Amino acid sequence: MNIRQMEIFVNVVKYKNFSNAAKKMYLSQPAISSSIDLLEKELGKKLLIQQGRTMKLTTSGEVFYDGALSILGLTEQTVQKVKDCTSLSGTIRIASSYIPGAFYIPEIIGKFRGLYPNVIFDFSIISSKDVVKEVLNSQFDLGITGTLVNNKQVNQYCVLRDKICIAAPPIKPFLDLPKVLNAEHLRSIPLVVNALNTPTQTLAEMIFLEKGIDLSELNVVCETNDSKVAAEAVLFNTGATVASSFFIERYPSLLLFEIEGIDICRNFYATYPNNNVLTPRLLEFLNHLPPIEPKSSNIMGELKMI
Repeated sequence: MNIRQMEIFVNVVKYKNFSNAAKKMYLSQPAISSSIDLLEKELGKKLLIQQGRTMKLTTSGEVFYDGALSILGLTEQTVQKVKDCTSLSGTIRIASSYIPGAFYIPEIIGKFRGLYPNVIFDFSIISSKDVVKEVLNSQFDLGITGTLVNNKQVNQYCVLRDKICIAAPPIKPFLDLPKVLNAEHLRSIPLVVNALNTPTQTLAEMIFLEKGIDLSELNVVCETNDSKVAAEAVLFNTGATVASSFFIERYPSLLLFEIEGIDICRNFYATYPNNNVLTPRLLEFLNHLPPIEPKSSNIMGELKMI
């Protein structure tokens, strides 16, 4: 057994099958298959079983996978310690939900690469509820999500706080409104609504219900299934929408309104494997994500997942 066999095994698990692992490692599929066969013969245990086109871990495979990740991480960490810190290299794979992915992480990546130009990033924006799952599946090294989990396999800490507000174009009737809107204002203003069940939209619906407003009472002038389209619609004077304060700050021409009696803040969490052997580049990147004190909403707490 050697480090190369462990790397091949981990990549088969990561990329779901022999073919994908072969492409990623620039090897032939028979070479991948032969390496796994030799590994299983040496251990005397079946590590992988095929289900359709996907390779799944057996119970023995799960034990070996955890150990292989630790050994590979420790190997990389040891090699990196021998080198000067400024020579950090390799890839950091990050998954993020939309708000931190659009308004927070790109700036951190830019600053980090200014210090460590040999580190590259594989950065994907996915749904908040899938971020933790993909980190647990080892598809990503780090996740940024509004979902707080009760799972000992991951560590989480708050890195970003977002306030939910009403964003509106600088036209009438919005120019005539006070900075704090009541239920009557919310019923009357033209609204752009995201029809998808996103965290922001869930909060929007809770705002209206908290103010005693049935959703059928709203003056919806545009309904879309894309948060980016909703944002563009506001920028082009279609109507107002419930939005992140980060979005509103990005476009200073927009009007920002708060809602009477409601203060909603959403927390976002750095999420990474609960593993003492993290790569040096990930450890250094986490140092660029300082923790902040989380704050709870007066309507809802964290979006939680077991």
